[in-house]
Amino acid sequence: MKELVLKYLWYALAAAGIGIALFLYFSQNKSMAHQQPSAPVENTMIKADASNGAEEGSRQQATQPANPASAEIFVDIKGAVKKPGIYKADAEDRVYDVIQKAGGFLKNANQSQVNLAQKVKDEMVIQVPKQGDPAPAQPVPGTSSDASASAASDSGGQTAEKVNINTADEAALETLPGIGPSKAAAMIEYREKNGPFQKPEDLKNVSGIGDQTYANIESAITVQ
Repeated sequence: MKELVLKYLWYALAAAGIGIALFLYFSQNKSMAHQQPSAPVENTMIKADASNGAEEGSRQQATQPANPASAEIFVDIKGAVKKPGIYKADAEDRVYDVIQKAGGFLKNANQSQVNLAQKVKDEMVIQVPKQGDPAPAQPVPGTSSDASASAASDSGGQTAEKVNINTADEAALETLPGIGPSKAAAMIEYREKNGPFQKPEDLKNVSGIGDQTYANIESAITVQ
């Protein structure tokens, strides 16, 4: 009987030892399974942060303006225009363009004093005088000190004035040979719609002015 008890006791101890060994084995594997993923997860987060930073930098570069604000042009228009003030202009704008932004000339404006074909630049002041105002002592940007004409010497040594067809008003245009009120008005209407004349020959594009009329006034006109 004693031997049988000892035999079962031995079996019980062996079974307990095997159970303890299995418990320790599975406990160690479970601990290792929890520890191993921590490093790859951290690496993944670092890579994700780096990727997000690169994308953010690309977006910031893409949203930066191509042209700095310093490239903007502002022109101060004063005098005989409908809406004097400071106007934003484009680099290719002429004096004529910004005067149109200011509402155009007043009826008493002396247009012959203004060089409509001149290109504008930043901080430019365009002073439009009234008729009867004295010519400026010094040239002012945007104006022409020689009014609507330039001096030229004819064969007799006398000085003749040429009418600037880009700045002359109706009264000045009607001084040209064969140009009456209707043709003068047509010339002004043409340059208001199409901009300043680039060369004297462009005058033939105006309705009512053909080759013969142009030939009669060619020597008396100029473009500035």
